[in-house]
Amino acid sequence: MQTPTRAKQELVTLFLAGLGSVGFVLVRLFVAAKGDLSRFVVAGIRWTGPSNHFLHHFPNSGYDGQFYWRLAADPFNIHLAPLFGIPIDHALRDNRIFYPVVSWVFALGHPRWVSVGLVLANIVALVALTYVAVRVCREINRSPYWALVVLLVPGLVGSLSRDLTEIFSALLVVAGLLALRRQQFWLVALAWSLASLTRETNILAAVCLGVLSMFDIALRKRKISWQEVAWVVPGIVFILWQVIAHQILGTFPLASSSGTGDLGWPFWGFLHGAGRWLPSLQLHVVAKCILYSVETLVTATLLVITVRRRELFSPLERIIITAFSLLFICETQRGWQVPFDNRYATVPLVLIWFGFLRGSTTKELRRYLWIAPLVLVTVVWRLAVI
Repeated sequence: MQTPTRAKQELVTLFLAGLGSVGFVLVRLFVAAKGDLSRFVVAGIRWTGPSNHFLHHFPNSGYDGQFYWRLAADPFNIHLAPLFGIPIDHALRDNRIFYPVVSWVFALGHPRWVSVGLVLANIVALVALTYVAVRVCREINRSPYWALVVLLVPGLVGSLSRDLTEIFSALLVVAGLLALRRQQFWLVALAWSLASLTRETNILAAVCLGVLSMFDIALRKRKISWQEVAWVVPGIVFILWQVIAHQILGTFPLASSSGTGDLGWPFWGFLHGAGRWLPSLQLHVVAKCILYSVETLVTATLLVITVRRRELFSPLERIIITAFSLLFICETQRGWQVPFDNRYATVPLVLIWFGFLRGSTTKELRRYLWIAPLVLVTVVWRLAVI
């Protein structure tokens, strides 16, 4: 039973998460974005035409946020043709419809407020992620303030900075896993279905569960049960969306993912990227090198600790962390040319922090907090640089 003191502490924890998120956005707005929230979208003139008067135009190709803005301006129009001056560069963007839909709701359906809606949606998702961590702390009778450690992931900062999908991805994948621990299979199905419509790679969670379930049924002669809805329903939703998009676009969004050049052989992208940074004496390149090095150190350290403390994670969690980590180490050189905050590592790192939160002692958690100042490097970078 919750005591009044604990309930107050939980509210304070959520307030701190919200206050920190809003504070970060406000400082970034007036320092890096020069008072223009639409700069968070990073719309480049290559993809954003001059007819779009809602966004600041950068003299480059821009970043992914411009396509989420395009979808959030009218999520019922997933055609690749320009809308408000912005086309969709690849059909794969239409896989990631859930974050734009939520942002469209926050924008009250008006294009003028989409830049606000994208940021508000991510702030609410960060607070929701903190709430899930608070629930874990409640179950193991740990101080709710420890829930804030799950925010020590560079990709969450990057996602909030540039209107990206990593916060929603982490929230929905984690929520599904925790619901699975409570055998709330329909809640798992809902969370992972929405996760698969947030980013196509999130379907890996359901795939991993499906593989384990099939082996369990085949080898242990377990009967098919309601547990199967946890992975079958997300699979059906994912496939159904592919079919719907194909009817509209004439192509399957997932099939178009293969031509984006984001994934390659393990570690090659990092090695090629490092080969370009290290010889450079340009200040901005040196700064990026420091940022990448710090973020990669955080990621690699947490992955190593996870291998050593694998007893903190269920077999399914270990498999999911491994599957998502492979995406990170297979990031191509193109991904290392811009400050991407280890975006592919966001989901596994959040899962790792939840494992530490659930299974580590308070003394062990304090030892892990040396990572916090390193993540601060990402925060400072994002406060100053668009």
